[in-house]
Amino acid sequence: MTNQELEQEIHDYIKTLYNAEYVGFMEVLNEDGIYSLALGIPSYMTRTNIAIATESEVEFLNYIKEELRTRNYMRLMIYNVTRTNDTREE
Repeated sequence: MTNQELEQEIHDYIKTLYNAEYVGFMEVLNEDGIYSLALGIPSYMTRTNIAIATESEVEFLNYIKEELRTRNYMRLMIYNVTRTNDTREE
C-alpha cells in the first residue's frame, strides 16, 4: 500500500468514526521501519504526530484507528478569525 492509499484509508475511517470529513493537513511517512501520521490538529503549524515502530501496514492502521478513537478529536473546537481592513468604532 502506498502512503496515499494509507491516507485515504485514514480519511475513510475518520468519516466513519466522527461522521465528518477531515480536510486539514495529513501526511503518512514510513522511514526505517517507523510509520508516522502527522495531522494538522490543532493547526497545520502545530501538528499532532502519532508513530509506531512496525513494518506492517495493517498494524499501523489498527494502531492509528485506536488512537483516533480514544483521543476523541470531536471535542476540539476550531474558530476562524478573518481580518478585514474595515474599522468601525461604536
